[in-house]
Formats: sequence, C-alpha cells, structure tokens
Amino acid sequence: MIRKIKTVAIITFYIAVLLVIAVYLQNGNGAFSHFFENANLYIRNLRNVHTPAFHQTYDNYLQLFPLILLLGLKLGGIRGSFGWKRLLTFIVLAIILTQLVVNGLKLTTGVLRPDATNYFSFPSGHTAAALWQPPYFIKNMGSKDIG
Repeated sequence: MIRKIKTVAIITFYIAVLLVIAVYLQNGNGAFSHFFENANLYIRNLRNVHTPAFHQTYDNYLQLFPLILLLGLKLGGIRGSFGWKRLLTFIVLAIILTQLVVNGLKLTTGVLRPDATNYFSFPSGHTAAALWQPPYFIKNMGSKDIG
C-alpha cells in the first residue's frame, strides 16, 4: 500500500513539474485558454447579467464536509479501517497532491474567472477538495453501522 502511495506521489510530482515548465515556456498565457474562452464568455455574461454580486462563503466550508464527518465519527468512537496515523498521513498526502495538480492546471489553463478578477478559474479547487474526500471516507468506514 505504501509503495502505491509513493508511486502516485512521484507521478503527481513529475506531472506538476511538467505543468510548471509548460507555463514557463509559454510565458503564462495559458495553453488551453482558447478552448474555454467561448463557453466562458457565455457563462460570464449570464452570471454578470443575472447575479453580478453572487458570492457564497459557505462554499468554502461545505467542501470540507466529508473530511469533517470522517474525523467526527473517528472522534466519536466509530472505528474504521485506518488508525489515526495512517488516516492523517493519507489526508495530508491527498491535500498536497490535490493542490499540486489543481494549481498546476490553473497555471496551465489560464481561464478567466466569471467575475474577471484573475486567470485561475479552472479547474475548481473547491470541487477537487470535495472529490478527494469521499473515497477516504468510504475506504475507512466501509459499511460500518453507525446507528
């Protein structure tokens, strides 16, 4: 199991390095931005016409719900497949690998946000954070009866 984690970490690291090099070679303009620009213009116009001031701060916390639930169940005495050390190691590795991939892709794609504040819109860090957590929850808790 540890060998798999090391392999995935090494592959992810090299992918992130290659993405950073690609961004450097193209002066940070975004290699894929022209593919997304037409769809982005349409979505940006819809957003700015209908809800120009849209912003929800609860999204920053909602993305962490599976992780909070998992830690809450562990603290509540529900035993899972992983001990605390292994679980926390997996969580830290997942956060690091997710950030490397997502931020590397954000630099490479260079997609403008709908509110036009910067060019780090795609891929969504909130979505990535929300998607790496459920597999850890399912792998750790499995089909435990928590009722």
